[in-house]
Amino acid sequence: MFPNKKKDLVGEIDALLDEERDLLAAGGLTHLSDLLDRKEALFEQLKDLEDASEEDLAALRDKSERNQPLLQAAMQAVRTVADRMKDLSRVRNSLEAYTNQGERYAVPMTAGRKLEKRA
Repeated sequence: MFPNKKKDLVGEIDALLDEERDLLAAGGLTHLSDLLDRKEALFEQLKDLEDASEEDLAALRDKSERNQPLLQAAMQAVRTVADRMKDLSRVRNSLEAYTNQGERYAVPMTAGRKLEKRA
């Protein structure tokens, strides 16, 4: 591979890692799937590159490691939202209450039924 082509590839990956960090910091999770496709393709090209310098690879590794906590935080946020949505769905579809003996039971809530609250 020609030296300038190598620099172009390393520069493209470098810019992509910066873009990834910016997206994660801004909460732009919807664009991450497109970025992932590009990232995979570029890293596949990098894997085939035989004359990549240690310095270039170290710089890319550092940027990738820098983005890792942001990616993990984004994944945790998505899991938290999914759990919350599941909880809200469960609350909407049933009511959980306790018997006199302290046992929990669920009262199914169907469409059209209303729960009357008494003081």
